Amino acid sequence: MHPFKKIPRIIVILIILCTLGSHVQQVYADSSPAGFTQKKSFNDYGYGDRTAYGMFGALEYYFPVPENLVMLDGSQLDLMLSYSPLLKSNRSTMTIVVNGIAVHSTRLDETNPERTEISVDLPIKLFQDEVDRAEGLVILVQFFMRLTDLVCEETNNPALWATVHHDSILTLNADTRPIPNDLALMPYPFLIKNDDQQAGITFSFSGPPSSTELNTALQVSTYFGEVMAQDTFDINVIQNEAIAPDEPTIAVGFSPEGLSTSAPAEIALQSSGNQPVLSIFGESPLLGAYALRHPELNEHFTGQRVGVYGHSLALIEAGTGPWQSGAATFWQLGASEQVVQGVGQQTLSLFFKRPPGWELTHDKIYLDLNLTPSPMLSTNQSGVRVKINGIEVGAISFSDKPDQGDFYRINLPASLLNVSPEVQYTDDLFVELVFSHQLRQTACEPIYAENAWTTVHANSYFYFPHSKHALPDLSLFPYPFLDPGDDDPVVIVLPSEPTDDEIAATLMIGQVLGKNLFNNRLDIEVYFAGDLDEILSNAILIGTPARNQWIHDAEAELEKPRQGLVQPAVSRDAIGNLKQLNSPWSGNHWLLIVSGEQGLTAVAKSLNEQLPSASVIAVRKDHSMEPVFRDVRGPRIPEPYRQVRPTLIPKPETWQIVAGVLGVTALVVFVIILVYRRKSK
Repeated sequence: MHPFKKIPRIIVILIILCTLGSHVQQVYADSSPAGFTQKKSFNDYGYGDRTAYGMFGALEYYFPVPENLVMLDGSQLDLMLSYSPLLKSNRSTMTIVVNGIAVHSTRLDETNPERTEISVDLPIKLFQDEVDRAEGLVILVQFFMRLTDLVCEETNNPALWATVHHDSILTLNADTRPIPNDLALMPYPFLIKNDDQQAGITFSFSGPPSSTELNTALQVSTYFGEVMAQDTFDINVIQNEAIAPDEPTIAVGFSPEGLSTSAPAEIALQSSGNQPVLSIFGESPLLGAYALRHPELNEHFTGQRVGVYGHSLALIEAGTGPWQSGAATFWQLGASEQVVQGVGQQTLSLFFKRPPGWELTHDKIYLDLNLTPSPMLSTNQSGVRVKINGIEVGAISFSDKPDQGDFYRINLPASLLNVSPEVQYTDDLFVELVFSHQLRQTACEPIYAENAWTTVHANSYFYFPHSKHALPDLSLFPYPFLDPGDDDPVVIVLPSEPTDDEIAATLMIGQVLGKNLFNNRLDIEVYFAGDLDEILSNAILIGTPARNQWIHDAEAELEKPRQGLVQPAVSRDAIGNLKQLNSPWSGNHWLLIVSGEQGLTAVAKSLNEQLPSASVIAVRKDHSMEPVFRDVRGPRIPEPYRQVRPTLIPKPETWQIVAGVLGVTALVVFVIILVYRRKSK
């Protein structure tokens, strides 16, 4: 056969092979993990270089994972290590435990102690696929370090150390989770845990909202504020039946899909494009919002639609929150029972908030800790140091008996809790419990690290005797509008025909108040300015003096001359103001005015920040805040307690001072008489 006659056959064969190759490549592509890959260093998560010490040294890390992600194969951990060059590689090991599952073990090679990179695959089985799974990865780096081959070896030799460096990398391979259609998962997918790019939420009304519809939206916004862990989310408002295409939407008073209901109120979860839509509708939509806010009811939500009836609200029982009598347990503040485990030094960090507006007294302020140490600990060598806001305030030895029943008492300095170490007002309670766990050892018997533990019980509590600030001071917000033990309602007053921005500012305030609640019993309601004849409660006024008559009347009181007060000029780039004053209509109540021509939602959002100490604050275009003036009438807010250096000489009593003065006077008189007599001779 002529060689050129084979060319058509060769071409056909090549085409077939290319087709098969393309098909194989497509199959391979389809079988490979989809989604996206995210790489972050430990430093990006806030972890610097950390060192474990001792034979059983361990380091624990927590990495949040947004709950809207489905984890895929391909996730891995790249650890950058350095460790003591004296370690014996045939005896020293490192084990990686992820969410309680051991995934990797290796020896610490003594040939490369200065810089070692260890890569560990994270199998998909570690990640529960449910939306309400654990909120992230708990990674334990467990070391077993030895210096010798001897059976009996010092467990706390300082040469036993290993460091995990800040440039270690966590790689997450994930895909976006489909939008769910189950109300049992609320507040997801509107609020996504651990998502540092939380989308805004749009509230949609069929037209100008009624008072009932506004209150429904306010209750929903407050609910989101209560349950969210991250910062505030942006709020938009549209007054028509359109659904925002790019943001999660709350449709108030109407159903976007034309659903009907026989219940007084109904809640339905749907989707529009790739965004969720929550509809609250019916003759009494406010019932649905109340049900959404109360765990006693929403814990029974399931499916895409639920009906709410008036008798359902009767299931809500009045509860008591923290700080009602000046005390609050860890459980009330959101911390469950904790078990701290590991040999050597272990730290448990807890972050709480105390009520703003409380000036703590100097007497009998304390933290009672209910601790149960392991019976295997050496009590003479084990205990816990207590730090609050970065300052050590006490220490406990497990060889001592508890002070009160099962509780170890730590007396707290009022000056530390009234102001921060930077001498600024703070209501933060950053508690660090630094445990020292040393196990008993006789001769060379083995030591088992899992026997080193202490349980911190959730009924541990703070007790804070206090007085309350008496002057308007925005740095204390949300005080006095939120105050434990004070059941006064909060009224929000809008112009009679509110704009989208004014409504969004109202919902933002509801969100901020919800974030700061001490329980879920906030009595808050919104009114139109023209519907009120009087205001005899704590109130928040929104708008401008020209649009809201109540603001005009209140500012007339605020602008009256003050004693020795000079108002500084306000920046020209201010977009609005925050003003707090005693109510001119009810002397024992307070007003907060949120005003501005444009950017009113941004002004309201600034309430979520730490405000400067002032009665009036201007909010600039860049969202920074400028104190304008402070009310100086009546007693001033107590200045921060100053740190006084202790002296070796005790402060003298009054009678000692008087006796000293008389003694010195008598001595001077005696000397004068003696000199006079000598001269007279």
